[in-house]
Amino acid sequence: MLDSSYNISTNTSPLSGFSRETYDSREAWLLGRGSILGSTGASDAAARMGLSPWETIDDLYSRSIGLKPPKDLSNNAAVQFGVEAEEHIRRLVALDLMTTYKVENHPFDILRMNAKPWIFATLDGELMRYSDYLKGGLEIKTGSFRNEKDLEDWKNGMPLHYYAQVCQQLLVTGWQYWLVVARLKRMPFKEDPVTALPDIRCFYRYVDAADKDVQESMHAIEENADMFHDCVINRRRPSTTINYKSRR
Repeated sequence: MLDSSYNISTNTSPLSGFSRETYDSREAWLLGRGSILGSTGASDAAARMGLSPWETIDDLYSRSIGLKPPKDLSNNAAVQFGVEAEEHIRRLVALDLMTTYKVENHPFDILRMNAKPWIFATLDGELMRYSDYLKGGLEIKTGSFRNEKDLEDWKNGMPLHYYAQVCQQLLVTGWQYWLVVARLKRMPFKEDPVTALPDIRCFYRYVDAADKDVQESMHAIEENADMFHDCVINRRRPSTTINYKSRR
């Protein structure tokens, strides 16, 4: 249950398949994320599908039923960089695409599927395309790389754990497309910090919800979220072997 000291407004549009919960702070938003037992956000999709480099489905289950506390990432330098950089990258996206897309941000909104409220997402940005007024979403990623090999997933598309997240965001919203923007940094190995300047690579990726492979992946994400929700409700630890369809 949500603490009554927090303000929340809920808006269900008859023209969409999701409800929007708007919170007034990060603390309230965190409570909202856990307000429905067995619910998982888009950032959990990779763990549920067995694709996450950071968390297994077993870890996610234990966290969902309260056996494990959420990871404390407050001292993680990479995570904090991403948090600080996100707003600046979003503004650059708005400038890069100023003649094509309108960019909005609602950082403490939770979008839930009306039919399955245990499937939800919080977005890095919302887009409206000027040419046809179609809605879409924005996902922002930051990270590091050591060599060209580390960039192969981005050169060929995007890492699968990020693709799973985007597919759940498309599933929740029913929107037609998603833009993924990645800013990756490599620091050279030099003793002199004055001349040790970073090598920056940026990637834009477009995901079309009408694509057959994307639709199959969205369906797999939905089935997987339903399975996980059922496991949590019935206190049945999920299998660690996941079958899924996805595209790189």
